[in-house]
Amino acid sequence: PDSTLAVSATVDGDILVWDLVTVKPSPTTLPSSFFTNTNNISNSNNSTNISIDVDSNPERKTLKALRLHNCKINVLSHTVDYLVTGGVDGFVRFFDFQFRLVAWFENFDQGPITSISFSIKPSLKAFDATTAFKAPEFIIGTQNSVIVKAEPEIWDETGASKKGEVLAQYFDGALYGISAHPSLPHLAILTYTGQVVVLDYNLTLPLTSRKFEKLLGFSICYSPNGDFLAVGFTNGTLKIL
Repeated sequence: PDSTLAVSATVDGDILVWDLVTVKPSPTTLPSSFFTNTNNISNSNNSTNISIDVDSNPERKTLKALRLHNCKINVLSHTVDYLVTGGVDGFVRFFDFQFRLVAWFENFDQGPITSISFSIKPSLKAFDATTAFKAPEFIIGTQNSVIVKAEPEIWDETGASKKGEVLAQYFDGALYGISAHPSLPHLAILTYTGQVVVLDYNLTLPLTSRKFEKLLGFSICYSPNGDFLAVGFTNGTLKIL
């Protein structure tokens, strides 16, 4: 946040840190015969060369690579305070913006992480003054078609509570997108097989669903006011519902 840095993830478990650098090309030299005079007659007898400065352009340059997982990173996201990763190992990890590990969730046991969605309304427990790790509640989707709700404080607990709360596990394919409604207790869920399901996460019941035949799901997102739902597919198709 508030910088020109960008981060991308790799199949090896690394992140690449990028920044903008200004690259100024060398001046381009052209023979004067390239130009014409006001009478549209070529200055072919003048051998003088003319140098032209080319405007500099910013480019992205890799600053460093850091290993954050020992496997492919499927999800790269962030909160106000943290960079968040989800891996094929089923782990979710929180890093500060100096890429130091702050909290880790490694006991879900529901398969590779394919999606992470954060609450826009912080829980009182998560932001209690005595809590060292402060983050929003979040929901993960996995390749095993399971949705799990996690509260941030469980990372420092022991036992079954570290696994989070399973909200649903009846989908027909790997979950490739989850989007929380901005004001209602609804989750929009997209599977790789093209199924869209809207779930009430208080009741853990599906409200509606739709299947897009011959399309493979890739991403899904509510509009800021929650009136529309954008669904993206692997072939570049975008549908607004």
